[in-house]
Amino acid sequence: MNPEEENIYIESYLLGNLSKEEVAIVEKRMSEDVRFRESVLLQKELYASLDESDWSFAKNVTPEKIQEYETLFKSKETAQLKEAILKAQSDYKKNTSKNGRSLFYYLSAAVVIVMITISVLLSKDQTSQDLYVTYYTTSDIPSLVSRGGEDDSELINAERYFENAEYTKALEILIPKVATVTKNKASVLLYKGISEMELGQFEKAHTSFDQLIHSDLLDAPMGLWYKALLYLKMDAPEKAKTILQQISSSSSNYKYTEAKELLEKL
Repeated sequence: MNPEEENIYIESYLLGNLSKEEVAIVEKRMSEDVRFRESVLLQKELYASLDESDWSFAKNVTPEKIQEYETLFKSKETAQLKEAILKAQSDYKKNTSKNGRSLFYYLSAAVVIVMITISVLLSKDQTSQDLYVTYYTTSDIPSLVSRGGEDDSELINAERYFENAEYTKALEILIPKVATVTKNKASVLLYKGISEMELGQFEKAHTSFDQLIHSDLLDAPMGLWYKALLYLKMDAPEKAKTILQQISSSSSNYKYTEAKELLEKL
């Protein structure tokens, strides 16, 4: 089942369109697969966030914050956004066979926009962990899989584990690869460091990122950005600031714009 098919399946589960047997299969998988469970919960929150009667995403915040959320969600701009999403939903139902896209994608786009607005509105209250979650992304890191050449089957597996958040399994492949690969070494160090960071193995992550930073590899500057994120995850904002200042010293540096934004928020 590819990601798009999986999202459509989750959507059917949340909308109550599955049989009892299929529901049992989904819930069993949720109990065994952390990534799948998070996908289900995310979609559930996305649906709930467009429902003015259900502020489930705000259960653990103060009444004052809930009021801010409600004001934003009931604003003219958000109403227009929701109207556009409902239209997209209608178009989706009419043209499912043509584009095969899940309603999840429309909802995701809408809620991401709204959440970005909330993020800006409440940025002064964000903790280091909040900022880590906001700025952490691996969408632009180089693939472990080579382009136009022979692929290393082990690295293909490592990347698959990494994308599924199975970091321990990814590390079983990546750790020995650090000493043997040459062509994709920067990517291996990045994936290794990020996996260690996500597992809370902070000292090991430091070592991986430093090894990349002090190398002569083309992607060495990427190590600085992820080391700054590592400090945020460790709740060490002052140390993160030092690295972010280094990144923001030149507009040619990797993640220059994001570094400047983060410095303002810290």
